[in-house]
Amino acid sequence: MNGIELLQLNKLKFHGIPKLSSFCNSLDSNYDTIQPLFNKVAFSALKTLELWDMPALTHLWKGPTQLVQLRNLTFLTLERCDKLESMFSLSIARDLMQLEILHVSDCHKLEVLISSEEEGDENEIASTTTEATDKIVFPKLVDLYLHYLPTFTAICKAMNGIELLQLKELKLSRMPKLNSFFNTSDSNYDTIQPLFNKVAFSALKTLELWDMPLTHLWKGPTQLVQLRNLTFLKLERCDKLESMFSLSIARDLMQLEILRVSDCRKLEVLISSEEEGDENEMASTTTEATDKIVFPKLEDLYLHDLPSFTAICKAMNGIELLQLNKLKLGRMPKLNSFCYTLDSNYDAIQPLFNKVAFSALKTLELWDMPALTHLWKGPTQLVQLRSLTFLKLERCDKLESMFSLSITRDLMQLEILRVSDCRKLEVLISSEQEGDENEIASTTTEATDKIVFPELVDLYLHRLPSFTAICKAMNGIELLQLKKLKLSRMPKLNSFCNTSDSNYDTIQPLFNKVKLITIEELVISGMDNVIEIWPRELQPKVGRMSISHCHKLLNILKGMQSIERLIVGYCQSVEVAFDLEGIDPTSTELALLYLPKLTHVWKNNLLRIPSVQNLTSLTVVGCSSLRYIFSSSQAKLLVKLQKISVVECGVLEAIVNEEPKVDDEVATNIIMFPQLNSLKLCHLPNLKSLCPQAYTFEGSFIKKIKVINCPNMRAIPSASQRNVREVEFFNSAQHHLLDTKFSLSTEGMLDVTGIDEPTEIWHNQLEVGCLDKVRFMRVQCCGKLSSVVSAKLMQRLHNIQRLEVWWCDSLEMIFDLQEGVCADVAEKETFPNELIVLKLKYLPKLTHIWKNISQQTHCFENLRFLRVQCCDNLRYIFTISMANVLVNLDDLTVEHCEKVEKIVTRENDEIFSRRIYFVKLINLPSLVCFGPDVNNTEIPAGRTSVRLCPKFPGNEDEVSFEIDSDSDFDIDDDDN
Repeated sequence: MNGIELLQLNKLKFHGIPKLSSFCNSLDSNYDTIQPLFNKVAFSALKTLELWDMPALTHLWKGPTQLVQLRNLTFLTLERCDKLESMFSLSIARDLMQLEILHVSDCHKLEVLISSEEEGDENEIASTTTEATDKIVFPKLVDLYLHYLPTFTAICKAMNGIELLQLKELKLSRMPKLNSFFNTSDSNYDTIQPLFNKVAFSALKTLELWDMPLTHLWKGPTQLVQLRNLTFLKLERCDKLESMFSLSIARDLMQLEILRVSDCRKLEVLISSEEEGDENEMASTTTEATDKIVFPKLEDLYLHDLPSFTAICKAMNGIELLQLNKLKLGRMPKLNSFCYTLDSNYDAIQPLFNKVAFSALKTLELWDMPALTHLWKGPTQLVQLRSLTFLKLERCDKLESMFSLSITRDLMQLEILRVSDCRKLEVLISSEQEGDENEIASTTTEATDKIVFPELVDLYLHRLPSFTAICKAMNGIELLQLKKLKLSRMPKLNSFCNTSDSNYDTIQPLFNKVKLITIEELVISGMDNVIEIWPRELQPKVGRMSISHCHKLLNILKGMQSIERLIVGYCQSVEVAFDLEGIDPTSTELALLYLPKLTHVWKNNLLRIPSVQNLTSLTVVGCSSLRYIFSSSQAKLLVKLQKISVVECGVLEAIVNEEPKVDDEVATNIIMFPQLNSLKLCHLPNLKSLCPQAYTFEGSFIKKIKVINCPNMRAIPSASQRNVREVEFFNSAQHHLLDTKFSLSTEGMLDVTGIDEPTEIWHNQLEVGCLDKVRFMRVQCCGKLSSVVSAKLMQRLHNIQRLEVWWCDSLEMIFDLQEGVCADVAEKETFPNELIVLKLKYLPKLTHIWKNISQQTHCFENLRFLRVQCCDNLRYIFTISMANVLVNLDDLTVEHCEKVEKIVTRENDEIFSRRIYFVKLINLPSLVCFGPDVNNTEIPAGRTSVRLCPKFPGNEDEVSFEIDSDSDFDIDDDDN
């Protein structure tokens, strides 16, 4: 065909046509083998043109262009046209007088938007040549977006400039070869060409640049650039850029509201102090060189991951950011001051906010700023923080304090304060007097007064190894609106206010001189220096309170008025949970977890404390010194108790203990829990009964009873079982072998309890025929046992899949196979290799799990799960040779073992080659490496969880202490 006329065409959209390269394929002599898309196509009304996924497209127009009239085109988008090298000829570009939106992306061969090659008939070429040195004008263009053009080098080459006077939004990204809109050999420039070389715009509001190898945005005369309307500027991953603005351009940013700069490796300053431009411009700039910089509309400033950044601007008299609302600064290792000056008011130390004025700041976040030594220092009249509501500080390792007293008193609106991982931070509020004479005088007058944060609702302090107090030498702190308080990993902190008050001896409570009213959530974790929490006079209401890993803590409550839910765990020194001296705790839920020295839940008589009747749920787990939960008089008061769960308390003998009667006391021998509906007793080897024989235990509404592995408990009182709907009663009244020390269930579970003979003797007592049935073996409370499994016993346990060993105080090893069991490859099928799960817990003298194990051992090839807990004499888990034997080990957990230094150790010149799917290491205070060498800190596992291991480099930051009181605390179904 000779052509196509589409004179009224308004919209043209081509999407995903991989073979289309031309509307009309012809053998016209005007064309070589290359045929443009709009070959012999005439249109004059086109407004919208969209071309997507056109991989065969090489040219839009080529040759004579009289047929094409694009004066009405307003919208053009081009995506994934990978053979296209340019979009327009000069003549077509000059026709785009109405173009408003131009989006071009993902075109891998596109080099320029406008080709400088002359194409067309002789008159057209002559016209274009005449204007070749003139500029290009897009008078209506408001939105220009260029993205992921890997070969793009310029808008146009060899042109005198480009006018984009109506451009409002400009986004450029992922163009690794672009450093200038126009590449020219202009004498005004050396080899460095700025991005906006000979580009004029005056209406720009939004500018975004990312993944660009730029060296300069502007350089030389800047009359063409008017940025008075710019409101949003974002710069990311421009690794060659050293500065953003000259002083003259910076002074033009009167409307800038949001400035975000990140991941620019060489960026040193935002505003360069070098004078650039023509003579008049330089003179003006020089005159104002000592003046301050003002961003009157800036509300949001975000600077992140700038490894070379040292200042906003050097050698300036100050910066005004009076409308700044949000300020976020992170990962800038060289930044210690916004304005670096040689001012005589400062010594070598320059504070971050040196000569920076702001009065509207609401959000301040600082993280990974290792050079930061002071936030403010000296006169602080410029700083007004009355609007600040949110402050977050992380990993600022040289900072020793945050606020002066004068600045602190200004924080009247502060609602959230979070500080973590600052290694040198000692106090939040420094008592040093800083400022001018009037400021110092005012501060000194109020030095003995209290600090008030009237709006603070959330305070989070975490992993501050040098932290000793909120503030020293103050008369108190008021936190009347505080709702959430989380304190963790601060080993030197024992009191919020360290004072020499005569009311206290050497022990100062954590909340000394702190005024609190209502706290919804209180978490105290990893506070090794805290001995007491509450002063007697402080009686706030607390919704949920969690205390964990406070190893010096002596008692939990001493002045509580009201607490709804209390969880206490892993505190090594707590002997009494509640030392009640006339106070009134009203807990409804109570959980005491792994308190090894706990001997009393309540120490004093509860008759003076009527509100203890509100307790509805009690959970006690792993309290190895506790012999009973309640006295009989205490039990009688717990009339609202609905749930009792007691798990893994090795010496517990009874839930309710008998107490001596007063001479004139009337004997009442009924223990009544009128609302009790759930009773769970698990792994209590010495539990004999719920209450003394002289008492009757009754629970009229009890619906669920679960008793698991309580071998000395014979039965639940019949009076408690009248309304029971669900009963689980295992390992207590089962089929016995020989005597009560051995029991074998029909499901193949062998319980060995209370054996005091040497290993060989009790092994010989077992009936050989019964051992073939054993799938699960549990050994517990065998006080004189030195080892569990000998070579002879291993040969007889053909089908064992699971082994658990608990509460054996003299046990030094688990497997002692000195006779070489399973070593003969030829006999591999004869000996057992079915063991899948191994759990070891509460073995205080255990030094080896395996001993005398041959490299050719096959017994443990199927072991997949290994859990070791509370074995405080164990220094390592296995040798390299043993680790290499465990070819199918998938899950390794080691928890609460005080002396474990490494997981794997070396005996000979062996190489550790095992990889484990999941490794969990919790609360191992001596762990320094995974092993076998000290510098082997990498864990060979697909998934890891490392917490509360302070000497191990891979220790995770956060401490999670969220415990569900409804959980079964590691009671698996197959434990039954």
